[in-house]
Amino acid sequence: MYTVSQRTKKAKQPRGGYLPPKQFEQFQYSDGISLKNMENVPSGIISLAVNYLTRFLTGDSLHDAFYSPIVSALYLGQILDAETALKKIKGLDDVSICASCQLCAYDLTYRTGHRKIPTSYLAFPNEDTLYNIRSMVLRGIAFFNENGPIKEYGYTLEGGYTHMIHDGQGDLMTDDTIWDFKIINTEITSKHTLRLLVYYLMGMHSGKKAFEHIRYLGIYNPRKNKSYILDLDNIPDQIKKSIEKEVICYPN
Repeated sequence: MYTVSQRTKKAKQPRGGYLPPKQFEQFQYSDGISLKNMENVPSGIISLAVNYLTRFLTGDSLHDAFYSPIVSALYLGQILDAETALKKIKGLDDVSICASCQLCAYDLTYRTGHRKIPTSYLAFPNEDTLYNIRSMVLRGIAFFNENGPIKEYGYTLEGGYTHMIHDGQGDLMTDDTIWDFKIINTEITSKHTLRLLVYYLMGMHSGKKAFEHIRYLGIYNPRKNKSYILDLDNIPDQIKKSIEKEVICYPN
């Protein structure tokens, strides 16, 4: 059994993908900010920190926003240190960002299967790293202030899981769009778009009323300050049915 992310990474897709990224309408934003080049913290930690800080600063509770790092710290036997770090997070000051990175080091350690935190995960964020995390969070806040409000953080899919996919948590949901908050240096791929569509299809099977109002799939990348939007009406029913059968494995 897999999580949504694990399953969509492994799923065999037709040539070009079930949902080619070129089908998404792209929007490039400009805020006059250029990110720095000399980050000294693993990109996975930076991505998680930007994600969780953005959730917190757009309305999610601190504990809920950093729930995954706290659980990861518990598994690693670092819960007291994690709780101390959590109390330091107030906003986007240096202390808060450093504490966020500490928490996300636990999260990334657990996600990557390590039993002990790798030394490379413990680097103290330098000025470029602090600047970039702060800038990307501010971009995320501005984006969702304009395209929100956010209705649900970290939505789950109880009632929609199968023998193939037993777990998975989406990023954000607004009135009519489910969003994947993707902090990457590259353009999105068919793995990213498949993951988002799987979340939607499983959400519809879950029976949760929030999904009945969803009309769009969206990805926002604060590193590139770019969004990708697709109207669900533009996805052929046959594609949806194929994914439900071949990827999610709903019974006929």
